[in-house]
Amino acid sequence: MDINKLTFQERYVYDGLSEGVKESLLDFKTDNFAYLDMVRMYLNKIYGDKANWKQLVAQQESDYNYQRLHKPVCGIDDVNTIDNNKLLELINEDSAYLSIVDIVLKLMPQVEVDNKLYTSKLLLVGQLLGLVPSFAEVPIKPLNSFMIDFMSITKEDIESILSNREKSYYLYFAEKTLVQYYLDGLQVTYPIVGTVMKQPKAAYYYRGENAFYGSSKPGLYRNIDKHMSKEFKKRIGLIKYDECGAFFDNFTSILNWGCSSVNHIALMQHYGLTTSLIDITSSIKVALFFACCYWRNNEWRPLTSKHIARADSRKHVFRLGGDSRYGMLYRYKIELDDIHWALDKPEDIDGEIIPVGYQPFMRCKSQYAYTLFNQNTDYDLYKDRRFEKYKFLLTEEFCEQIYEEMDKGKAIYPDTDVPDITGYLKRIDSSKVIPKDIFDEWAKNYSKSERAQIRNALERYGYKISGRNIPVITKKEIDSINRSYTVQKVQEIIGVQPKILPLMVIG
Repeated sequence: MDINKLTFQERYVYDGLSEGVKESLLDFKTDNFAYLDMVRMYLNKIYGDKANWKQLVAQQESDYNYQRLHKPVCGIDDVNTIDNNKLLELINEDSAYLSIVDIVLKLMPQVEVDNKLYTSKLLLVGQLLGLVPSFAEVPIKPLNSFMIDFMSITKEDIESILSNREKSYYLYFAEKTLVQYYLDGLQVTYPIVGTVMKQPKAAYYYRGENAFYGSSKPGLYRNIDKHMSKEFKKRIGLIKYDECGAFFDNFTSILNWGCSSVNHIALMQHYGLTTSLIDITSSIKVALFFACCYWRNNEWRPLTSKHIARADSRKHVFRLGGDSRYGMLYRYKIELDDIHWALDKPEDIDGEIIPVGYQPFMRCKSQYAYTLFNQNTDYDLYKDRRFEKYKFLLTEEFCEQIYEEMDKGKAIYPDTDVPDITGYLKRIDSSKVIPKDIFDEWAKNYSKSERAQIRNALERYGYKISGRNIPVITKKEIDSINRSYTVQKVQEIIGVQPKILPLMVIG
């Protein structure tokens, strides 16, 4: 085991171990797929090939109804229609899922007490998690559906497992490991972005949009100058990322943050920089809020008849080939994404969904925020087969209902003591002046002739590289923010303690 490759959080736990444990430690992980690998290992020991995740997912993806809901969208007629009553059913389904999570978290500590397993609790938690079939007349709807193939498992098989000490403990360990995903503040490591202090796992990833726009792309790849290539637009975006990164380095709450890695690009997206990310949430109500409301004059408002009466009610939507009458809702089962991480173990985050989690300057604790990373300039959520895609007819009544339920937006953007740095980020985003030190650092791996070509291209598109550093924020403003917004203040606002639960393999 190479201890030099441990994350900050892993090293913190490692340093607290006894020397004897350190000497026998073969592996030490907190990465996303390590937890799932452990669950799969235990389930294989109990169920054998009935815990074949790859096969279970393949069966699901070949299902006709699955394919119908997930098919790529070319036009509005390709999108599945859903009515408001069905949307309310989905909201209730989401609430029921979270209620079961609460039950599981309360029951789990009761499964083993003083080294004694209580099989009735072990069975119930297993059924709720989807690791054990339910044989009740009205079966329990489990949190997970693709962990085990229950088709040929009998009640007698389960009784045999529970009466076998070794297998019952394997089940206990599988439950205990899987339950960690539902903890608030669990630290999990992802490629590239580092360690994230996660919010609890939910049922689905969602995204809501307040019209059928004809496509759904990251902001960086929308409305590109017809004379500018997508790749060059991406290059400008990368330079802006570096400029924003330098801006964030002014703040002690970021520099001294130790509860997780700081996801700078998620902060940039959150405060309005044009990025290659797409915002995702694990809350259907948050998604519907964005599908039913609009931002104008520094406040959120519900859509009204003037916005939604006709396909062309909003001219900018219609010019894009869209339809103003419909809202869009996307959803993707998180369990399937978890299994993807376990089976495919991606080494990059391109195309992956990553939790934003708890970190400095994040106002979106109530947004249950995730980001879909994309370096593919042709990416379009309409074509992404992972997501179910629905359109629903927007009505004033439904938009007003969602708007009020989310407290006019305050349930998503609560008034907190987090400094609003939107104006600074927008200034960077809109500026055509690139600081020379930022450009030089970004271009340092290019040859001299390549750097000259990039500079010339930037100038053709109206950008200027300047050695005269005009800061977007003054020292006085920086000092004011640093005095009021300390690491301690961030932790107080978050109100959640980080949970470090590493998986250690002892030899």
